[in-house]
Amino acid sequence: MMKYIIVLLIMWQAAPQLAGQQDLLMDMAMEHFGKPDPKSVWWLKDLKGNFDQTHEIRMVLATDNTSFKGAYEILSSKEKFYLDGNYDGEQIVLVESDSLGRTTGIIRGDMNEDILYAEWSDPKNTVQLPVYAAAGGISPYPCGNIGWAHYLSVKGPDSLKKISVVKYEDKVDLQLFYPASSFRHVMECLDDECRLLSHTPQNLEDQSQYQVDIDKNTLIGILDTKETLYQLKSIKSLYFDCSTYMDFDEKFSLVYPISASQKFNTWIVKEWVEKYGAARHHKRQQGNFSVSERLSHEEYGSFQLDFFNDKILSGLFTIQSSKYAQATEIPITYWFEKERTIALQDLFLPGIDAIAVIQDQVAMIKKMRQDNDEFATFSAADYQYITCNSSGLLCRTTFSTVYGQDTILLPVEDIRKYLRKNALPIW
Repeated sequence: MMKYIIVLLIMWQAAPQLAGQQDLLMDMAMEHFGKPDPKSVWWLKDLKGNFDQTHEIRMVLATDNTSFKGAYEILSSKEKFYLDGNYDGEQIVLVESDSLGRTTGIIRGDMNEDILYAEWSDPKNTVQLPVYAAAGGISPYPCGNIGWAHYLSVKGPDSLKKISVVKYEDKVDLQLFYPASSFRHVMECLDDECRLLSHTPQNLEDQSQYQVDIDKNTLIGILDTKETLYQLKSIKSLYFDCSTYMDFDEKFSLVYPISASQKFNTWIVKEWVEKYGAARHHKRQQGNFSVSERLSHEEYGSFQLDFFNDKILSGLFTIQSSKYAQATEIPITYWFEKERTIALQDLFLPGIDAIAVIQDQVAMIKKMRQDNDEFATFSAADYQYITCNSSGLLCRTTFSTVYGQDTILLPVEDIRKYLRKNALPIW
């Protein structure tokens, strides 16, 4: 009897924030655990963590270090599952079951003290997701620590005036702005080692390497053995946040930028997160699903940032879904000073058909470059997703999981005669 009292004391210490209110997950886990053998010693572990480095969970496990019983909850949907398992001599194996007693998944992994490192799979092992949970912990890097963007002024020995640095997942995009020109370096960075993927203009002969330290506000340019130090000052910053949801049959996450502008953030949440997020997903009871539907659907909303400074943000939202063959794509251009989006037609003079001009220009470029790849069959009208950068308009085809996405740049000088005066402050 005394041993059971000790278990109860550990339970309440593990979740003090729930004192005075009903803890449904703890009640579910303890009911599933049942009455322990009075001669055995069981420990209760209250863990917090995530599935797929994205979807937050809470897990309550009772264990005698050999057998395990408990439950876990997906926090975004409040979906709960039972857990039963044991240590098989090599790893912990936890069988997941739903409210109907059906086996709906298996978790295999190791528990080091109060930290669980594991992998979840459906019963047929067609879907696998990493699982992390720790006592008293919170999910590290929700959505995988996506990235950020900084626009900075530069003080140094030459005419370099501004830079922008964008980190998105494992890609780093560095743009250098001089009074009459700009240069772009796109890199892939893994474990602090970066390799150059592309640079603009393509005939760039400058072999300089750059080291950016945002915390120290410094930029170091390295050419051969010569180093040039620049001092940086932040002008505007963005961070990438995410909205996530996961229940019995589906999981999704939406990435979006946020800034110091409250109006911009409110607009992003309204037009992106609320419109395409959890609000359009309706949770059903577990009994309305077959086991084969367990996490059978996935959606991911990403954001391609094409341009960012203190005046303009332009980029493309893309939602890919396992339910649909075609992606949903939404181009946006936002003017911070005016606190509003810019419609494509508003860039052009009255009476000018923006779409007709763009399609004519795209057709000429396709003819000059003599497409002979998978995009050769695409017409000019297929380049319908249009955003902006400092050089002009970026026109994209629909994203394809087979062919990818083709992009054509329309230089602003080629279409300037059709544009309003000062159509965009970056031109």
